[in-house]
Amino acid sequence: MKVRFTRDSVCAGDDCDAPHVKEMGIDAVTIEEVLLQVMRSGYLAQIAGGRATWSAASKIPLAIVAQEWVRPRMLLGPSIIEESLNIQYGVVHIHFHYHGQEGPEVVYEKLRVPGVRLLLPKTGGSSGLLIFSPAFLAGHALWSISRQVGRAFQDLKQRILWR
Repeated sequence: MKVRFTRDSVCAGDDCDAPHVKEMGIDAVTIEEVLLQVMRSGYLAQIAGGRATWSAASKIPLAIVAQEWVRPRMLLGPSIIEESLNIQYGVVHIHFHYHGQEGPEVVYEKLRVPGVRLLLPKTGGSSGLLIFSPAFLAGHALWSISRQVGRAFQDLKQRILWR
């Protein structure tokens, strides 16, 4: 199986290589085996303290990968239907989203909550988008919305002042 990986950067110094594209021919039967080989390959950046958490996605969230874990934790069952994956010209595209040092169990719970989905642009890349259910937003992301509204208000105010 030919797989193309991309990953988020872990720090500003890591940005010069973004989106960290790597293609590999992997002899694996399941997506879990593919992710396990990626974990062992050293492709994912390691951080001091050993607590980097990643989520792997290919059109759909696949698994959580943590620096302190020896295996990925799949978000779906072991058999993922090929049509669910981002496959272009026979190459499976998988993107790893960096969640900092957030606990892998917390990230796992967030991504397995019904209504939370990780969407990626068709080109892969690191500009993925998390779509949250209303219940999840109410509990975990309202501060983000208020920040965005505040920024939009400031932008609008600047536009009016410059006219």
